[in-house]
Amino acid sequence: MLCQLASKATRKFHKPNTRIQETMNEVLDRIASSERQTVLSEPENFAEAQRRAA
Repeated sequence: MLCQLASKATRKFHKPNTRIQETMNEVLDRIASSERQTVLSEPENFAEAQRRAA
């Protein structure tokens, strides 16, 4: 779940001409500093994403 969230956020926040590693670090910092309920606002949406990914 964490990996999927981080990869989706990295794709969303990445800016051209910047290192993907820096974007990934920023995303992981944001996840680490936020509350769990903020990151996973609706568990139903996660379950839906899981079904689509499978």
